[in-house]
Amino acid sequence: MNKKCYILMNADGAERLASDLSAKDVMGAIKNFYHPILLRLNKDKWPRQIQVIDKESVCILVTHGDFGENGSLQKILEINKIAHTHSPSTVCSILLNKHLTKMFYISLGISTPPWYFNGNTYGVSHDNFLSGNLVKKPLLGGSKIGISKVSTISYKAKHKYIYEKYINGFIQISVSILGSKDNILSLTPTIRPRPLFNNTQNKIKKIKISKEIINKCQIWGESIHLSLGCRGVTKTDFLLDQHNKIWAIETDAIPGLSKMNAVSVGAEESGINYKQLINKILQDAYVE
Repeated sequence: MNKKCYILMNADGAERLASDLSAKDVMGAIKNFYHPILLRLNKDKWPRQIQVIDKESVCILVTHGDFGENGSLQKILEINKIAHTHSPSTVCSILLNKHLTKMFYISLGISTPPWYFNGNTYGVSHDNFLSGNLVKKPLLGGSKIGISKVSTISYKAKHKYIYEKYINGFIQISVSILGSKDNILSLTPTIRPRPLFNNTQNKIKKIKISKEIINKCQIWGESIHLSLGCRGVTKTDFLLDQHNKIWAIETDAIPGLSKMNAVSVGAEESGINYKQLINKILQDAYVE
């Protein structure tokens, strides 16, 4: 009988659709090699729901957002010596936190937009920071969820949000890194418009990015992945501004794994088909 593989998805929250799409495609990719079992985890029930998982199994995580990505789920699996895909709990807890992630970028010498968090301004003086538009983002969660363009800082619930300097750039370069330690591969980057607040899709007819910029994004993506001790696959989104300066926006410890997501597209363009991609992620599963 094939080894049991639990596909854990987050059935609650803003990213439940992405989790569901990833789970369906992963199920199809592993069914001939594993005995797949889908667990739809709920925010208030997941600690009890995962008690059915035995130590001989492996878990593939498509648990985007909240408890499924902030290290909580990973920590319980690690305590119980259950192998899971993607990065350890400590890494996940850093990468879901926008402030900690940006502090980590700075420590590696990687450009990231200046920001304000919990009473302090980072990357630029406070007066310069307040000139121009800002982007308000929830401290925890994806870079495109719950964000808004603002002109001033609200000091209410200041520990729940960061305020980021608005960058006038609409080209996103997503770099996915597969594997861990000495066995990593930078997948072909995906390049696309990123019109968060302006409808610019029709203005960018053909995106041409120099090899120098692409190489720098890949080097930075690899540095983030290796320095934190990431596993499985990560995806870092970079924003290219109107002056061709690169800004690191977000590193996703559990990026979407549907066939249409940037990781899968980058893998295919790198000569790795979808089944091979999922298998490589499973082979790099982590158990404490």
